[in-house]
Amino acid sequence: MENESKVLLILKMMLSLVFNFMFVAATVVCVYNFTLRAFDIGRQFSKELTALGTEEPIEITIPDNATIDQVSALLQEKKVIPNAFLYKMESVLKGTDDNFKGGTYTVNTLMNNNELNAALRASADHEGEVLVTFAEGLSLANMAEYLESSGIVTAAEFLNECENGEFDYEFLNALPVRENRLEGYLFPDTYYISENATAREIIYKMLDRFEEICNSDVIARVNDLGMRLDDIVKIASIIEKEVRLPQERAKASSVIYNRLDIDMSLQMCSTVLYVLNIRRDRITEADLQVESPYNTYINAGLPVGPICNPGWACIEAALYPEDTDLLYFVVKDVEAGEHVFTSDYDEFVNAKIEYNQNY
Repeated sequence: MENESKVLLILKMMLSLVFNFMFVAATVVCVYNFTLRAFDIGRQFSKELTALGTEEPIEITIPDNATIDQVSALLQEKKVIPNAFLYKMESVLKGTDDNFKGGTYTVNTLMNNNELNAALRASADHEGEVLVTFAEGLSLANMAEYLESSGIVTAAEFLNECENGEFDYEFLNALPVRENRLEGYLFPDTYYISENATAREIIYKMLDRFEEICNSDVIARVNDLGMRLDDIVKIASIIEKEVRLPQERAKASSVIYNRLDIDMSLQMCSTVLYVLNIRRDRITEADLQVESPYNTYINAGLPVGPICNPGWACIEAALYPEDTDLLYFVVKDVEAGEHVFTSDYDEFVNAKIEYNQNY
């Protein structure tokens, strides 16, 4: 009996050790994943604050055998990143803190850390190519202006190819005939583009990327929702232009779905601004009456097409709206980009009055 008791005691101790080890390991994994997610959210937020325009390219010269300390300090010095320490920490966590290749590279402030790491490890494979970053939320017209200002193709060439070029993709073949037919489908990302690239070659790169992003899993989710992919892209484009805080995207998405469910006009200012092709914080009553199938103040349902080219975060929000009864949102703090969300009309009106008083 005494021996059996000792055996049981040893087994209990071993089980306790195994349990403690598994608990610590699980905790480490959770902390690791949470830290990476926090970096991703913070990086995306800071990126969105600068994504209102396209940034000029910045040349970075990396010395041979450079360390992560040298690279992060150089990136901060050139104002490519806001904080060298955070870049270094994320690189260490993701295992991308070494193997930098010496040389001169072209980067810009719209690139996230993954894109920076890829660019700073680029080799002669990209000789004769330029790095181009399209920010989330740009329209076809914005992209055209950017490409022309970068000296790659003229705006007219790009827009003409968008309008008249033939591109055989299943997601495009399902679209109705409309102006700006590629709006929403040129995926915003960072691309290596040949210095002599044509507008058609650039468009193919972006459509290929959209096809890669909107894969079979996305299509399955679209079908589960009883929607069309085009509807999802329209919703995502509105979310992209209406909100900029990551935590508000799914809420804004729920407002759109809830209004559609009860046949309530969407009344999204971003759709009117798209028609007017202007950028401003406030629109007039006259603006709201502009005749256009994009104007969601005078037309029921979704606009006739997307109003910009949304990034993955907003596409994801359109696919997975929060489960709420929200029907309204209005800006609470312009600088922070924060909104008041509510299902109560009186609360919405009061928030709107407060916004008008403050701004």
